Amino acid sequence: MSSQLSTALGTYPTSDLVTDFAEFATTHHVLPATFELTFEAALDRILEAAAEHGIRNTHALLSNYKLVLRTTTGVTNLTAHLRPAERARVHLHRNVLLTAVLGAAHTARIDLTGIRETVRPLTRRTQKTDRPLTDDEIALLRTHCATSLTTPASALAATVYTLCDAGAELREVTLVTPADIDSVSTPTLVYALGNRTVQARLLPLEGFHTRSLARRLASPQVTALKKPIAYNPRTNQAGSDQAMISAYGVTNRLLDAVGLRQPDVAPSSIRRWRIAHTHDTQGVAAAIQIAGCKPDAVLRLADREATRTQTSVRAAITRFGD
Repeated sequence: MSSQLSTALGTYPTSDLVTDFAEFATTHHVLPATFELTFEAALDRILEAAAEHGIRNTHALLSNYKLVLRTTTGVTNLTAHLRPAERARVHLHRNVLLTAVLGAAHTARIDLTGIRETVRPLTRRTQKTDRPLTDDEIALLRTHCATSLTTPASALAATVYTLCDAGAELREVTLVTPADIDSVSTPTLVYALGNRTVQARLLPLEGFHTRSLARRLASPQVTALKKPIAYNPRTNQAGSDQAMISAYGVTNRLLDAVGLRQPDVAPSSIRRWRIAHTHDTQGVAAAIQIAGCKPDAVLRLADREATRTQTSVRAAITRFGD
């Protein structure tokens, strides 16, 4: 461990994790709605496994997290070459454990130092070279951002993440100003300006985005209506290649911070999750609206098979052209 865990975690019972995280999740909206039941079930299994080993406080849970994960998942070697189903199970429970502890400890006002460093990264989740993130990875990143909005640097990084989570491309992210958001206090829409390959569009915001952006817009660092909120231009203009590279670095560091930077994940994986999530919950036409791309590109970004009927694809193409 590169950082020492707070001694307060030693007197923080694991039994408090469920209620304290529930309070955190309600406030910050970090769990995608379709993931809530899966999260609760995974956390229950983790706590049951901890109890089997006599682990009653959160410091002990973190110190023995590998033992708990082995018991929970039935996988003995967590970093071995595993079957896809085993890898998915191990990654899910690792991310749920870290998400729950971060969110609950934040609610209990316990210092988070060392928690992220203690729960080490796993090996890559898939053999793909680029993929959408999964719901558990999104919940972990949202939780990291929601507990890191305390300094100008971390607030800017969290805003970059928030806009990507809403469906904006990295170049578009650097261009967003308060003038592109429908409300300072309760944002519900953000205007993404588009580029050579993506159409300009309005991106609907969910509870997580609304809270995160409202806090950013209320901060002293956001001083002008037309000044970017997720990029601080010095010599390079917002929307430039250099600005996009800067945002790329910001998102890579966020992925690194929670152990998600792997060969099958890239900064674009965040936006790709939003497209995939919208596709699965609302259909291809809604995913096209989020992505600003044609159906073939949307299916590729969402990593979904082209199994829609010709009628639904035609309807989606018509909406894209409007």
